[in-house]
Amino acid sequence: IAQSLEHPDYHYLHAVLHRREGDFSNSKYWYRQVGENHPVIKQMKAIHQVWDPFSFVEACQEMKHPAPLLQLQADEMALLLKHCALG
Repeated sequence: IAQSLEHPDYHYLHAVLHRREGDFSNSKYWYRQVGENHPVIKQMKAIHQVWDPFSFVEACQEMKHPAPLLQLQADEMALLLKHCALG
């Protein structure tokens, strides 16, 4: 469903879903489709200055320090859901 709709919000959801299922290269592809100007990416960078979606996907792939990654994921998901709910 997410792939059939051409909108950055759906691309973002698609990227997150692929990251969660462990399809990391596909997740990065969909983050590229989102673009750097998505409001959630801007908010994540404002909250976590060193955050970028591609490094986050790589960190998830390596899973060396899962606890901080869980918080980043929770922050990202909260912002994305809020953004989508408010339109």
